[in-house]
Amino acid sequence: MKIDPNAVEFKKSDELNLELGANVLVEPYGGAGLQFRTEFVGMFKGRYVAVRLPVTRKILDALPSNRLVNLRFLQTGGVVCGFQAEVAHIMVRPFPILFVDYPESIEVFHLRKHDRVMCYLPVALFMDGEEVKGVITDISTGGCRVFLDDGAVSGLPKTEKDAELSCLFTLSDSNMEVLVNGVIRTVEDQKQGVVLGLGFIEPTEEVVEAVGQYVAVVKEHLGE
Repeated sequence: MKIDPNAVEFKKSDELNLELGANVLVEPYGGAGLQFRTEFVGMFKGRYVAVRLPVTRKILDALPSNRLVNLRFLQTGGVVCGFQAEVAHIMVRPFPILFVDYPESIEVFHLRKHDRVMCYLPVALFMDGEEVKGVITDISTGGCRVFLDDGAVSGLPKTEKDAELSCLFTLSDSNMEVLVNGVIRTVEDQKQGVVLGLGFIEPTEEVVEAVGQYVAVVKEHLGE
């Protein structure tokens, strides 16, 4: 997907309007990089959102009750709607369905020039001599989004827009360690933590090439 971190809109969940059959990318936190594509099948506003569940042991094991998951819905007009929610219930029979809690807020992304993919990459953030651990949830050659749990947030000196920091992470396709400076573009409160939208500051050609290759590999794997 081509998503501009500067074009993220945060909206109230009552504005969530999804088309039946819309493509969905689901990624459980703590799922060791597991993600799967499926489709939206329904929702009860204020209660739950439901998507079709591919039934495999690996997926079922990654979705215990209350597990936090990241969902991205591709909509018409080049718009991606996303949110984080906890697993509410799994129904296997007669039809396998994953139910997640209805979100408190949603994100609306607009497509852009940098290819961006969902991922699960552990990352260390450095700011003013402090180090915290988080997870990169999507990435492009221009920046990334990082989820920090409440404990990590408290260890970061600043989380406001335009604050600068450094990111250290390893790309899983090449095992290349990447160190790049970044600036906070967006900050969004989430259940159990926050999500920082980061823009990379003058990444080297080597970093751009490596991240671009990683994005291409993930896109090919997902069939995009």
